[in-house]
Amino acid sequence: MADIFISYSSKDRQKAEQLTELLRSAGLTVWIDQSGIEVSTSWSKEIVQAIDACTAFVVLLSPHLVASIDVI
Repeated sequence: MADIFISYSSKDRQKAEQLTELLRSAGLTVWIDQSGIEVSTSWSKEIVQAIDACTAFVVLLSPHLVASIDVI
């Protein structure tokens, strides 16, 4: 799995993508919900597995995230 798991509001996708690219350019692997989940896979199961396996959990804190009921 990935070194870093990023949790963010979909309204902050552009910032999350920028952070992902910065971390990847530093040689880290990043799990972000844009890729890596097969169509037939359960999202909740895949997310739990990714969190359990990551080295660091990063929350992109924003007003959108605080207002969201879907963000971990």
